[in-house]
Amino acid sequence: MNYYFVANICKYLMKIFLPVLFLFVGLFCNAQSSHKLKGSFYFYHDYFAYINFGVQQDGKIVFCGSIGRDDDADIFVSRYNFDGTIDETFGNKGMLFFDIAGYKDVPVFFKVLPNDEMLIGVIADNAYSYRTLRGSLVLIKLLADGGVDMSFGQSGKFFERPNRHYKGLMAGATQPNGNIFLLRRYDSRNQFDVGITSITAAGETNTGFGNNGNVSASARKFDDNGIDIYAEATGNLLITGQSHTGPSDVAISAGHRPVDIYLMRFTSYGDLDNSFGNNGKVITGFNSGNNFPSKIAVDERGRIRIAGTVSTDRQHGKWFVYGFLPNGSIDSAFGKKGVLGAKNAGNAIASDIAFADSGQFFIAGHNIKLGQPHVFISKIKEDGKLDTSFAKTGIIQLSHISKSPQIVVMPDGRVILGAMSTIERRNYFVVTCYLPNGKVDPMFGSRSNEMK
Repeated sequence: MNYYFVANICKYLMKIFLPVLFLFVGLFCNAQSSHKLKGSFYFYHDYFAYINFGVQQDGKIVFCGSIGRDDDADIFVSRYNFDGTIDETFGNKGMLFFDIAGYKDVPVFFKVLPNDEMLIGVIADNAYSYRTLRGSLVLIKLLADGGVDMSFGQSGKFFERPNRHYKGLMAGATQPNGNIFLLRRYDSRNQFDVGITSITAAGETNTGFGNNGNVSASARKFDDNGIDIYAEATGNLLITGQSHTGPSDVAISAGHRPVDIYLMRFTSYGDLDNSFGNNGKVITGFNSGNNFPSKIAVDERGRIRIAGTVSTDRQHGKWFVYGFLPNGSIDSAFGKKGVLGAKNAGNAIASDIAFADSGQFFIAGHNIKLGQPHVFISKIKEDGKLDTSFAKTGIIQLSHISKSPQIVVMPDGRVILGAMSTIERRNYFVVTCYLPNGKVDPMFGSRSNEMK
């Protein structure tokens, strides 16, 4: 029998039965094991990865990931009600699938927009990962009910094949007016610099930004890796990433040179904001190690926080948070001279940060204990001290094993934590809702917990 015929039949059956499998296997697993958290629900995912999630204004949770094996992975989007049941009014009984390239499609970012519409940034037909230079860039715009926004780009999609300079996709940001900004890599004579691409709300290249919609910049003369991009309320753009102090990754590994972080601000037209930092740039490092920034967050007063991790020859990882004022100078009122570092002895990696109210913020990451990563979430005051009104200690250590958790802070102060996790030799995506005092919200996923 023809191999490709069988593969296509299996792929079709997978798309039919996986929505039911996600719901009932996840709900059953939530009920059968006493060690699983209340206020959570669990999704079984043997063949999906790269999961992102967002929360709509009515509290519904939307997931976006890549489903299928590496040689034929498609994009899926699914929406669940606050009680943990699948929302059958969304898409096709709660699920959507997109086969973009016929090979491997990877969702790099997923954004829930202010009007509950959704934006997916994809690298399609990619043999490795979104951080490589292979694959085409695709943006997909969805309406609030899961329908494709046919007014966006070409039939709901913006498509760009990789060209000689702007390659890959690292992160994305959106402005209230709908403009989209993509963080890319710019290849200039075998050296990586920062690249930004601007797309209009209509899904067309924004030719008024930079050079026909693209900008390239460098923190200094060696390779600069882009990690995250943030669109400020003023319309300016913040970029963070790694700035190498040596000529190559190989040389860094051999010579143990430190890797610093940079923070740059661009105007909405693509120019460096020379009023920020040192002619638009800030470069700094923590403990002279390999610094890796994960996420940017900005509060209502314009104060900037960057969460990340630093590793040295003697220590695998230690999380940090940098604090900057709106003009790019160090926020000396935050932490110790503008830096907050992990005080625990074990390895700790920070992967996400989000502001709450009054300058307080949450960070999420994982600690390495006995060789295994365990998720933590912590609430920190605006001065850098732990907020002990959250879980009495300011930090919650979860028992399940996971990496790279994501957080969303709701307007009422609740925080939703999502993470890939391995439990009893099976893979899940676990979502938990915490009240402002750090206790789990018993109503979140409550219908899931009722399943027997």
